[in-house]
Amino acid sequence: MADNTERGKSNWGRKLSRCCLFRQRVVLEVMGLLAIIVCYMTRICLSHAITVLVIKQTNESKSSFNLSHYCARDDNFNVPAGKHNWSEILQGLILSSFFIGYFVTQLPGVILTERYGGKWILTVGMFFSGLASVLSPLIIKSFGPYAFMVLRIVMGLGQGLAFPALRGIIDRWIPPIERGTLGAFIICGAMLASLVANLFSGILLARFHWSVVFIAFGGLTLIWCIFFTFLCYSYPVAHPYISTKELNYLYGEMGELGRVSKPPVPWKQILTSGSLWPLIMAQFGYDWGMSLIINDLPKYFSHILGIGVLNNGVYTSMLFIPLATSGIIFGFIGDCLILRELMEVTSVRKLMTVIAAWGAGAFMIGASYANCQRLIVIALFMMSMFYMGSYYTGIKLVPMDLSPNNAGYIAAVVNSIGTIAAFLAPTTTGFILSYSAFWHWRLAFWLAFGLLFVTGIVFLLWGTAEVQPYDEPEKKQAE
Repeated sequence: MADNTERGKSNWGRKLSRCCLFRQRVVLEVMGLLAIIVCYMTRICLSHAITVLVIKQTNESKSSFNLSHYCARDDNFNVPAGKHNWSEILQGLILSSFFIGYFVTQLPGVILTERYGGKWILTVGMFFSGLASVLSPLIIKSFGPYAFMVLRIVMGLGQGLAFPALRGIIDRWIPPIERGTLGAFIICGAMLASLVANLFSGILLARFHWSVVFIAFGGLTLIWCIFFTFLCYSYPVAHPYISTKELNYLYGEMGELGRVSKPPVPWKQILTSGSLWPLIMAQFGYDWGMSLIINDLPKYFSHILGIGVLNNGVYTSMLFIPLATSGIIFGFIGDCLILRELMEVTSVRKLMTVIAAWGAGAFMIGASYANCQRLIVIALFMMSMFYMGSYYTGIKLVPMDLSPNNAGYIAAVVNSIGTIAAFLAPTTTGFILSYSAFWHWRLAFWLAFGLLFVTGIVFLLWGTAEVQPYDEPEKKQAE
């Protein structure tokens, strides 16, 4: 197999394969990590930019509380003169419009990747995501908020293709024995991406015009596309300068290294399975809570706590440190419980999901009642995110538990419907925040807590992690 591929290489491919210092799957992993980072950059930066884009909505004369509607501001707050009179409702729609496109292309992304390979699906998705970011300042200035919403939908369409394509490429390149390490690498990468996106959004907004954020992050995405086009390929056998040694290793671990035909996806069995819908409900609660944190918390820090754009970026990025840490801690605990046979897999998944849902929601509510005690507020939100990390040992692993052969399709369905929550959270929050008063924000956090609590109960009562009959129907029938 490897010898035939070696003979089929061009002269430049053979020469270059001898000069490469890194294994090509390591190059793919690094490019995958960078893809996640630039995706989160272009997605999240709007949550910070909107705090300086718009004219702040207030209603101080109608306050029925002794507390001011917002706290004492940073000495370096330097509120930029927002020029766009967008209501809170319109801001919510703009923040959530990304998820319309993201919802549409999740499942098509899986199907297209299976049929054509992931390289060009990923490249096209990333290209449109980066282009949409670069064009954002022009569209905002020239055509207004509704055209900008359309552009955010285009960005969502691109990223909705990108993530299934990236998963498909990794599935073809990374042997099962290395996927545990890679899984931790990718999970930590997603947390790192959120940290970097928030931190650099704050730094750039504090030092430059708001348009620089969109152009810089979009430009990095387009540069990534150029490097990825020349460095990475859908399948190991298609790579022109992979070494014979690495190709032999992958062939020994994985067998077929090119495009393989798979049996038809058992859609009817998947969609009618009683195991799917509790998982979807739990994902709905997770996506609602996470979307509220990512999309609206920078506004809360700015409008209520009076935190300047630079500190806003620092504080929101800090939230993802406990999230990444707890993902590893809860993962270790979950593995120990299963390997030592102290709990069954289903029980561990339920335990971790409930810890995440109820713990995150409770600390979120506590933070909203800490008023202007900034350090306490930030500490409580960090605890909320710490408990969110338990989801990665809970529902995030269930698609693989239910059906290893169809995990990608199950994850696509679950994520697609969960994206509805990611869309509804900023939109609903926009309707609630007619004015940025404490009690309006508390109502938004109580709503998130309620959804997290209820969806946690649903998964606790009806969720499962047992392998389903549709995973290997022929084997099940024989049994």
